[in-house]
Amino acid sequence: MSRGNSRLSYRARKRRQKRIVLIISTVLAFTLVCTALLFMLQGSGKLPWQEKNPTETGGNVGKDDPSFDDPTGSGEQSTEAPTEAPTEAPTEAPKVLTLEDIWADDPRDPVEAKAVYLSATAAANRSILDYVITLLDTTVINAVVIDVKDDRGYLTVDLDIPLADEVTKIKGDLIFRSADDLKAVMNELKNHGAYLIARIAAFRDNVLAENRTDCSLWWKEGSPRGTGAYIDSQGYRWLDPKNETVRQYLMDVSQAAVDLGFDEIQYDYIRFPTTYIGQVAHYGGTGYYLEDGVTYNLEAAGVRKEAITSFVELACRELVPQGVFVSADVYGIIIGSDEDGGNVGQDYVELSKWLDYICPMVYPSHYTSPIYGVQHPDTQPYAIVNGAMTDSKTALSILTNVGDHCAIVRPWMQTFTADWLGEGRYLEYGGYELSLQLDAVYDAGYDEWILWNSAGKYEKYSAGIK
Repeated sequence: MSRGNSRLSYRARKRRQKRIVLIISTVLAFTLVCTALLFMLQGSGKLPWQEKNPTETGGNVGKDDPSFDDPTGSGEQSTEAPTEAPTEAPTEAPKVLTLEDIWADDPRDPVEAKAVYLSATAAANRSILDYVITLLDTTVINAVVIDVKDDRGYLTVDLDIPLADEVTKIKGDLIFRSADDLKAVMNELKNHGAYLIARIAAFRDNVLAENRTDCSLWWKEGSPRGTGAYIDSQGYRWLDPKNETVRQYLMDVSQAAVDLGFDEIQYDYIRFPTTYIGQVAHYGGTGYYLEDGVTYNLEAAGVRKEAITSFVELACRELVPQGVFVSADVYGIIIGSDEDGGNVGQDYVELSKWLDYICPMVYPSHYTSPIYGVQHPDTQPYAIVNGAMTDSKTALSILTNVGDHCAIVRPWMQTFTADWLGEGRYLEYGGYELSLQLDAVYDAGYDEWILWNSAGKYEKYSAGIK
C-alpha cells in the first residue's frame, strides 16, 4: 500500500507541473499578443488616451465637459499649465490699417519723385515713350504721370466700371483698348525704375455731366446764362463735388487704377470752376461776392472748401491704407490768397492735412501781374516759383511746426511757352528757363517736382533737368 501511494503521488506531481507549465506558457503567449496589439494601436493613433486636445479640434472646453479640470471647485478653469505638449497659437487676422495708423507708422516706401507728365495719347506713342525711357535712364527723372481719366471726362482705358458701362460715351475715346495694353506700357516704364502716378481729372467732366445732369452743377433760377446744367466760359461742364454718384464713380476709377498697379493716385481739376460760379444753384449761390459786389462771400467760400476737402478726406481714407499714395493738384495762387482759394474751393492747409502730396501749379504764365514784385510773371520764372514756394513754407508751418501730418509739396513746373500772353509778356521756354524754376524749388527747401507739357515732348527742356 505504501509503494502504491508513493507512485500515485509522483504521478500527481507530474500532472500538476505540466498544468503549471501550460498555464505559464498560455499567459506568456497572451502577454506577447496583447503587447503586439498595443504597439499596433499606438502607431495608428487609436488609443483612447491619444484623443486630440479639444482646442485643436475646435471643441469647447467648459465645466460641463468631462475633460474639464476644476480642482478649485469654483467653477473656473484651472490655471495650471497643461501636461500635454503645447499647441500652436491660432494665427491672428491682420490688422486693418486706418489713415491714422499710416501717419503714426507708415509702412509705405515713399519716392522722392521728379516726374514728367504723359497724356494717354503720348504714353501710347512709341517715339515719345522711348524718349521718356531715355530720361529715366540718363537723368534724375524717376516718375511718370499718366492720364487714366482726362479733363474732358473720358476714360483712357476700359476699367470695367458700372457707371461707365451705363454711360457708354465715357469710353468713347479710349486710347488703351484693354487694361493689358496700359499694363504693357506701365511694365516697360517700371522696368526702367519709374514710379507711376495715375492722373484723374475729377470734377471737370463734359461727358458724365452732359449725360447724367443729376450729377452736374446747375444754373440757379434767374441766371442770365439760362437754365439747366452749368457750362463755363470755355464750354466745359462740371460735376457736383458733393453728389454721391459722382464721388462713388471717382472712387471706382481710383480703385481700378490701384488695381492696375499705379503707385499713386493724383486728382486734377479737384475744384470748382472759375467762371460764372455766382450763378450756380448751390454752394453759396451768390458766388464770390455778396450783393454789394465788394464784400467777399465767406460763407459761400466755406461751403465750397468743405465740399472739396471732404472728398479728399474720403479718397485718402479709402486708398492710403491699401499702400498707395494720394496727391492733388491745386492752383499756385491759392497758397497766399484765401480769396482765390475760396473761389475754387481749395484750402491749401486743410488739403495738406489729408494728402500725401500736394502739387501746386506754379507756372509763371498763370499768375496775373503784378506779383512778387514782377510786372510780367512769365518773364521771371525764378522769382515767381521761388515766391510761391516760400509762401508754401510759411503757410504749412502751422502744421510742420507742431509735428502734425502735412503733405509733401511737389510743384508743377512750366515746360511750355505761353505765347498767348502777347509780345513782351512771355519768354520762349527751354532748358534754361526750366533750370531757373528748379533752382527756385531747391532754394525754397523742396526736392520734388513734375514737368507739364501737354504733348509729352521734353527734348528742348532736357538740358535744364537737374
